[in-house]
Amino acid sequence: MRNKRGQVALFVIIAIVIVGSLIALYAVRTAPTAEISVEENPRPFMERCVKEIIEENIEIMLHQGGYIDPENYHAYEGDKVAYLCYNEELHKTCVNQEPLFIDHLGNEIEDYSKGGVVGCFLLLEEEYRKRNYGVQGEDARFGVELTDNKVRVLMSKPLTVSKGEGVQSYEDFSFDIISNLYNLGRVAMDITKQESKSCEFNYVSYMALHPDIKITKHNIGSELSIYEIEDRDSGEKLNIGVRSCAYELPNFG
Repeated sequence: MRNKRGQVALFVIIAIVIVGSLIALYAVRTAPTAEISVEENPRPFMERCVKEIIEENIEIMLHQGGYIDPENYHAYEGDKVAYLCYNEELHKTCVNQEPLFIDHLGNEIEDYSKGGVVGCFLLLEEEYRKRNYGVQGEDARFGVELTDNKVRVLMSKPLTVSKGEGVQSYEDFSFDIISNLYNLGRVAMDITKQESKSCEFNYVSYMALHPDIKITKHNIGSELSIYEIEDRDSGEKLNIGVRSCAYELPNFG
């Protein structure tokens, strides 16, 4: 009996050690990796923090027709692909859902990223205080501009940090993210514009004129087309849905 009790106790001790090691390992892997170089500049901290949030949102938008949480969409290969041109009636051209699609893309990034931006600034101030710095700041301003080959992230927040007699002030935290979202959005606008006029988009001719773009059209029944727009240089792909000039398939039953 004593031997059995001793074995059980030994197994319990080993289990506790293993669990403790796993918890410690998990804590190391999930601990924040961003560091603030207070003496130099807090901007790299903010860029890393905000960039991760925005890039994740852009990736979702690329799969889902430029939306984070689309309402009018078609479920396609696990994604909710938004209709950018849509008409439920048969034999009628679709109606462009986003005539200012580029503006929509920028607004979508702003709306779904601004909470994270505020959180990043709060983390920044918290890290300063952990290092015994005094921190004074005003409200942050945040915006996004889409331009050729990049997403311009505009951030400003008057921020003053102090320790002893040393005082540093910061305000501009803007930076760029390399992305062809703007270019892909322009192609999507060309597709929806033509589909809304003639129920068809000649993507083969379009690619001949724009060799940097690859377009794949997936026809789903008589109702729907999913366009996959790819930037050949970056490999980024934007999916969009179109329902135009649908017709009823004959019933042979």
